[in-house]
Amino acid sequence: VLTAIQNGFIDVVCESTRRSMNEVNEFFLELEGIFQKKDFTKAEVIGSIKKFIPNFEHEEKGKNLDQKM
Repeated sequence: VLTAIQNGFIDVVCESTRRSMNEVNEFFLELEGIFQKKDFTKAEVIGSIKKFIPNFEHEEKGKNLDQKM
């Protein structure tokens, strides 16, 4: 179990799965493909991450980085 506190939020990683380098490379290639599109969406990025990390949770706060500062 790995716990980290960043910006007032607690992140917990439990029982992580070790991935092969081939799987990691495929994940990054998929992300690169998403980011190469001019009209990619946050949902596409989150979907790709969830596919690679099934228990990944994203909570939408409705704010971008500039609005948080």
